[in-house]
Amino acid sequence: MVTVTLSINGRDYDMACEADQADRIQTLGRDMDARARWILKQVGNVPDTRLMLMVGLMLADELMESQDKLAKLGEQTGQSEQDVARLEQLVLRAESLAFRDERD
Repeated sequence: MVTVTLSINGRDYDMACEADQADRIQTLGRDMDARARWILKQVGNVPDTRLMLMVGLMLADELMESQDKLAKLGEQTGQSEQDVARLEQLVLRAESLAFRDERD
């Protein structure tokens, strides 16, 4: 375990993590700091607890949007798979009819 220091809105927070995750945690901390600063520019000064709540809600909203997009892509993929299955059935039927015509 290592400790990384995240600076969010001018305050330092020490976080323990696995050594191989330290860079990722630092990157996430910088992203949170950027979001916090953006929020402060929009709404003015707010207590740290409320600021962190707002950052969390912003991240949760983005996560939900991403999940919705993935679900839609999954539905589209499912529809595409159904279309492919229908086409395969049509091809098999056409081949069967062609084979029958050849025999006659």
